[in-house]
Amino acid sequence: MESVGIVRKLGHEGKITLPKSLRKRFKIEHNDGLEIAIEGNYIVLSKYRPRCVFCGSNNCITKYKEKHICQECLTSSQRQADE
Repeated sequence: MESVGIVRKLGHEGKITLPKSLRKRFKIEHNDGLEIAIEGNYIVLSKYRPRCVFCGSNNCITKYKEKHICQECLTSSQRQADE
């Protein structure tokens, strides 16, 4: 894990501000979602990318009937519907 040497204090509501340099580096815009994960003893923030409701992939995601689905699962479900 790369340390960038930036320390932020947690606000009274548990909030932190991401420095502009990091937001710019990772193309994080106002109102973008951030995913919070735990890896061992670390809290990891990453820009949210929707995942397929069936297989969990985040490649080639489209929205189908208000659900996120990858192209592979969409094609597979359409093939099954045709049978």
